[in-house]
Amino acid sequence: MTADEAAARAPAWYWRRPAEASPTFFPLLGALAVFVWFAADEAGFETRTWYPGALILVAVLAVCLVAVPPPRPSRRTGAAIALVAAYAAWSFLSITWAAAKGVAWDGANRALLYAVVLALFALWPLRPRAAATLLGGYALALVGVGLVELVRVNAADDAARFFFEGRLVEPAGYVNADVALWFSAFWPCVVLAGRREVHPLLRGAFLGGAQVLCGLALLGQSRGWLLALPVMALLAVLLVPGRARTVLALLAVAVGTAATAGPLLDVYDGYAPGQDLGPPVADATRALLVAAAALFVLGAVVGLLERRRPASEAGERRADLIALGAIAVSVVAALVVFTAAVGNPVSEASDYWSDFKQGGTTPTAGEARLTGTAATDRYDFWRVGWDMFTDKPLGGFGADNFQQEYFVRGKSEQQPRYPHSLEIRVLAQTGIVGAILLAAGLVAAAAAAVPALRRAPGIGPPTAAAALLVTAYWLVHGSLDWFWEFPGLGAPAFAALGIACALGDGERGGEAGRSRRGRVLALVAAGALVVVALISLVGPWLSDLYVRRAGDTWQAHPTQAFDDLDRAADLNPLSPIPDLTAGTIAVKQGRLDAAERYFKAALDREPSDAYARLQLGAIASERGRRREALRWLTGAAVLTPNYDVLRNALQTVRRGRQLTAAEINRRIVRATIARIGLQ
Repeated sequence: MTADEAAARAPAWYWRRPAEASPTFFPLLGALAVFVWFAADEAGFETRTWYPGALILVAVLAVCLVAVPPPRPSRRTGAAIALVAAYAAWSFLSITWAAAKGVAWDGANRALLYAVVLALFALWPLRPRAAATLLGGYALALVGVGLVELVRVNAADDAARFFFEGRLVEPAGYVNADVALWFSAFWPCVVLAGRREVHPLLRGAFLGGAQVLCGLALLGQSRGWLLALPVMALLAVLLVPGRARTVLALLAVAVGTAATAGPLLDVYDGYAPGQDLGPPVADATRALLVAAAALFVLGAVVGLLERRRPASEAGERRADLIALGAIAVSVVAALVVFTAAVGNPVSEASDYWSDFKQGGTTPTAGEARLTGTAATDRYDFWRVGWDMFTDKPLGGFGADNFQQEYFVRGKSEQQPRYPHSLEIRVLAQTGIVGAILLAAGLVAAAAAAVPALRRAPGIGPPTAAAALLVTAYWLVHGSLDWFWEFPGLGAPAFAALGIACALGDGERGGEAGRSRRGRVLALVAAGALVVVALISLVGPWLSDLYVRRAGDTWQAHPTQAFDDLDRAADLNPLSPIPDLTAGTIAVKQGRLDAAERYFKAALDREPSDAYARLQLGAIASERGRRREALRWLTGAAVLTPNYDVLRNALQTVRRGRQLTAAEINRRIVRATIARIGLQ
């Protein structure tokens, strides 16, 4: 029996001594558990989630630096880590020229998190089975999160609260991020489902899991996902060795999705406000689980048959050629059918782009979303981001500093915090320097993974390819959306890239012992990492906790709430949020002197904050200081010229009528509810 045949027959997912062959296996397993936590808790978007998660990951990396034999990464891997770390450092430097420094600090800390994740997963080499176990385990964990979500939806008294206008929005809280969450795990499932080195039962689990993830994505009705799908399918065919296996797995999931598309699409197409979503969701869940069970059986049976009669290398090569031919024929046939049924693809694409540029109201439930109009304000977000880059091409406007500029330059009534594109984000906020650093880091990491793709047949090359597909999907779909800001999406993407690098460095082991110099360097690196993390991560995290507690308890314990907000302001000296929160609470209590003091303190931290100026204008008007009110409101109008609440407030004061701060707050709430309801 050859080594390959023995590997195929052995229980590939039983790893007897993972720490012995891959010394960071268990720490990386713990890191993946953090990512699963992120996924289940709004994709890690909230500060209360990703900040403590980042601290845990920093601690894991520090422990590895001290306790694990010293890493010996290849030059490409080392360059990738250094460049991404340099991008994080540049993001921190951008705080100095950012208008909203507190927001920039959060953005820089997020970049620090991604640099830490890449270093943790890339520094030490991984053996193929250990890497496959990590990647496959994470993918199946995401399948588990999706199944739990389906159970929660079906058990809820009001299933509609898990949806936004008929589109599944949980657990991420944002529809497109929700879809991306499922499909970041989809590609490892598809790739590993087709590998004969994987145990048959796990092949079934991967194939059935891919079906679950695809069905959940379809419930989200994301047009960005639909555009990214053919690009990713092509990359999967090109990157994964033994492409016939990948093509067959994709085909099986496509057939299963086609069989369940009716019930899955009915949830959105038949939705109306106030409608009970329980029955259509139950039908969709039933159809999806039946299809997943069928694919589980199919994957397991195919796996058992391959164990008994493994295909020859010549047969595998013929199958790959047949798969390529079938793909070419399918593409041509699809173009012919599309042209006959719809029209010239080039003309249709041109019309679609024109609709996209024009902007406007997106389709709502009951209308065709995936095949309907491309109307959206996203092009306007990109236009503003590009204008920001051309205004400050070297360093940009500072990490995560986009919203204020959009208020001034944007044409729509939307209030986007981020530009909805990774490339535009990097260029607008960190300039050409940041773009070069991050792009070079990603390219260096991809280059470091190339040796893993070229190794002898086994589980290593497809695992490396699957890892690259996770990162590629995040990049492709993230070019059309704001996924950088979701650590539950970004951290796994950088981790997968690190796994691919570690596989590429798989033959490079650590030294048998640690020299005195190596021990000192490791301790210094670990200590520096911990110090940086404590300084940069703990303050904003604790500040956010105090702000949240004050917001929850101010009615019952007002004195304690203001004490909490004062602590929050001390812990995060760059953010105006503690003072803005305190000012808003003071307005609700009728303490206008305190409110005025807090709003002015917020402006000291962030002079471009329009909300503080609006509140100060309302307070001045309520107290009969009309000229001062006009000054505050005019300044706010310059910062947010398209905000109806502000325009109406300014008109009211100009006409000689009085405003009150309480009335302004009621108008803001009504406008927010109306805006969300129209999206």
